[in-house]
Formats: sequence, structure tokens, C-alpha cells
Amino acid sequence: MQISDMELIIAIAQTGSISMAAKKLYKSQPNVSKELKDIEEKYNTKLFERSHKGVEITEAGKLFLKTAFKILDEIHSLTLINEEASKMPREFHIGSIKYIYSLKAIQEWIDSLVADGTYAIHIHEDTVMDVIDNISNGKYFIGVISVPKKQEEYVFNLLSNNNIKYDHILSYQKILLMSKNHPLKDKEINDISDLSPYHEIILGSNSAFQASPIIKDDEHKKLVVYDFGSAVAYMEYLENAFVWTAPMPKYLLDYKGIMSKEYNFENEQVDDYIIFKETSKDLEITNSFISSIHEFIKKLKKDYKNL
Repeated sequence: MQISDMELIIAIAQTGSISMAAKKLYKSQPNVSKELKDIEEKYNTKLFERSHKGVEITEAGKLFLKTAFKILDEIHSLTLINEEASKMPREFHIGSIKYIYSLKAIQEWIDSLVADGTYAIHIHEDTVMDVIDNISNGKYFIGVISVPKKQEEYVFNLLSNNNIKYDHILSYQKILLMSKNHPLKDKEINDISDLSPYHEIILGSNSAFQASPIIKDDEHKKLVVYDFGSAVAYMEYLENAFVWTAPMPKYLLDYKGIMSKEYNFENEQVDDYIIFKETSKDLEITNSFISSIHEFIKKLKKDYKNL
């Protein structure tokens, strides 16, 4: 039964007159009479008895009326729930590799959001595989991943198999960060072995996709941490430590007393990508995210001559 059918039955029952019901529904009397006849024929039952005094509801009509009231009440309740839900913050989950530049880029995008309603944005620092998995299963609506050259074929196949789209944002060799008071701050680094006496800070949960030059485990000291904030904090206190990472805005490095140290050997190329599902229901937000990240990368490239 259509909502309009239920409203028609209720109007006739409440007014006791087809003509009065027609006025209430802003319809012509012939149309209301025809619609009532069609409903009675459809359900093969008489809902009202007609007389010169008007109409009187039948027992079958009373059952229909009771059901109509119940259904319309539930529809009204659902409408109220929907209205309340529309006032609640829209939730977006973003997955990002554990690099400051990507988190800073996301923060600038959040600052730029201008839209009706409110947002609840969740930022998850994850491994590359976790970001891909959560984009695939719909938990995250967008993500930022870092892929070493040697891992590209594997990652691209994984993205393709899960119908995940990607947008390239940056190619680079990882930069070497250390304290401005590091013993090597004024010395040339011509070989990876020059770093052997010092603590390497490693992002443990990202180890499968790290692209730093390999130093044998028995040739150096390492400190494994599981978020980038800890890596930066330890470099402030362990002045002989270093970390390989993606490019970071220079003003953030200066603020933390950290420097990007040049080195004179080849490191593997890494490429960073935004990944997302093309079927995302929030394509407008997705596009604004991609555009904002690219704008951030343009500013980041000004800090590094080789990007």
C-alpha cells in the first residue's frame, strides 16, 4: 500500500465524507472517489459504506485504518531519526604512513574544509599494508602510502585486485635526518658505513616497506619505535641518532632542532601515492583531499632542490 493510499483512507475516515477528504487532500472529489475504488478493488475488500449522509467505515476499513496509522507513525519516526542523523558529524577515516609530511598535509586539508554540516575526521598512522586493507574493506575512505621501487609491482597488483585507484604525489630518495648537534653535522657522508657507529631509529611497523640503505645488523645500533613522533623526540635527546624518512618541511625541522643531512651515495627511489576507492560516495571530499595534498607537495618541493 502506498503512503498516499493510507493518507486517503485516514482523511476519509476522519472527515466521514469523500468531498471533505478531497478538500483536505487538495484533490477533486471524483479523483478521491476513483482512488478509493481502486484501493478497494486492489485489496478486494470494502473499506467504506456509502450513503446520502456520507461514508461509514467498515470493520475491514477499521483494520486498514489501524495499520495505516501504525505504518505512518513508523515512517514519521524514521524521518525524525534521519533528521537527527543529518545533524551528526560526518565521519571520515584516513589512513597514512608514519611520516610527518603526510600528516602535516592532511592537517592543512582539514583546515581548508568548507562545507555544510560538521565532520569527525579520524587519522590512523598505519603500515602500507594496513592502509591498503582498510581502503579495500571500506573502513578508510582515503589513504597515503609510500612504495619503494622494488615493491611497486607487488603493490600495484594488490591495488588492482582490490579495485583501488591511486594518484601519484611524490618521488624521492629518502632524506637523512639527524640532530643539529650530531657528530656528523659538519662532516661529509660518502658511504653508508659512515653511519655505522651511530643509532639508527627505525619505524618498526613500517619495516617491510623501508627503503633506507641496508646496514648489516651487526654493524650498527638501532632503536625501533612505532610512531614517527617518537622518532623525532628521540633525535632531540639522542644527539648521535639518525633516521631515514620522507622529505619534511624545513620549518618543522628547524622547530625541532633537526637537520636534513646530505649524503654522497645512491639510495633507492620511493614513490608516494594517495589511494582510494573510485566508488566512494564522498567523491567531492576525495577530490578536495587530492587537490590539497598536491598543493602541499608544491610547497614542500621548494625546500628540496632534488625533488
